[in-house]
Amino acid sequence: MRAWSLSIALAVAMGCAARSTPPDPGSEGASNPPASDAGAAQATDGGSTPAPAECAGLLPAAVAEPTAAVSLDGTSWDNWGSSGTDGSGAVALSKTNDNFEPPFVLHVFDATGGERGAYQAVNTSLAERVFAQRLGFVVTGFDARTLGTYLAAIDQRGSAVATAAITGEYAGAVAGDPLGGVVLVLKRTGSDAMTAIAAYDERLQLRFRIPFASTRQPLALGVDSHGSSLLLLDGTSTYGPGSVAGIWIDHSGNARAEFRAIDDVATPPALFLIPRIGGGFFAGRNPGPAASASWVRQFDAFGAGSAPPDWLTARPGSTLLIARSGRAYAVPHSGLGDSSCQADIEVLAPSGASCGTAVLPTDASWCRPALVLGRDGTVVEGTAVDGPAGSSRRTSMFRWWTGLLK
Repeated sequence: MRAWSLSIALAVAMGCAARSTPPDPGSEGASNPPASDAGAAQATDGGSTPAPAECAGLLPAAVAEPTAAVSLDGTSWDNWGSSGTDGSGAVALSKTNDNFEPPFVLHVFDATGGERGAYQAVNTSLAERVFAQRLGFVVTGFDARTLGTYLAAIDQRGSAVATAAITGEYAGAVAGDPLGGVVLVLKRTGSDAMTAIAAYDERLQLRFRIPFASTRQPLALGVDSHGSSLLLLDGTSTYGPGSVAGIWIDHSGNARAEFRAIDDVATPPALFLIPRIGGGFFAGRNPGPAASASWVRQFDAFGAGSAPPDWLTARPGSTLLIARSGRAYAVPHSGLGDSSCQADIEVLAPSGASCGTAVLPTDASWCRPALVLGRDGTVVEGTAVDGPAGSSRRTSMFRWWTGLLK
């Protein structure tokens, strides 16, 4: 049985990176239009200090009623989660259930909450991941029948418009490409040895495949806003204990020379990469549930790295996402770390200056919800309510604000 999880999604893992192309004309409108400075939400200091000039056009608007809300009745065996929104505002909600067939279904909704359609994975599907695209979504997973990786491109109506299969290899790390598609670190099925790094476009045409025979453990993979990939590897054998190696790969599949990326990383080296505005990454370490994640490094595009900025290290345990079509950062807070039920999203200028906080409505049913920021700036909340004691009933609920941080 898969554990219930509606955790805050990272930009790369969920494909919620800055939009690389403008939305199509005639795409679904938002009930919350792009914010102007007028009527902005409260500043992070309670509103007593004006926002910096660099926050012009970035301040979040006061949050109105959600654009849509859906309730999904089921059982405690059904694990629902938000898989983000594409560039037009289509909302993907996924359900996994290893006890019944199908084990994975991706449901696609329009901005008003109407279900457009659903993609159903094969009955031997495991380890599914979803990445939002400019239009639609890409699903990756492991097919236990063929012992290989499968990929499916899903359109805005939930239909599979393209598929691909990788025989005899499973995907370790996978990252969404903001320019379209995904990048995968592949390993030989039944082994932990890397075999290749492969990239597919949003219609699953192979863009490149780089043979990569290594027994070193890959620690993190990211694709930045320019489509350049950074792979972090255990560097102990080359640089000594606690060291991490890095390899940059451009969008055409040209790998740069390996470099010494990070030193003095405690074990286990649970690292993650978050895209920076303008290219490159912030690197963080997640030591596990007993301690907060910390920021350990930043990388300019194709750079060797430097210390992270003070404004970021002052926010340990935070999740950092790109918002405002690549013009700002967003820091979601689900309320898990305080006594209130309030969920909010702080907006930061590229310099790290705080530009105010969007405060989401709160009531008993939505105390400490999970938050997902979609590719088009849509904010999705998710929660679950169990039935009476002794019952296996569970209602999973989602609501969203289309284009709130567009």
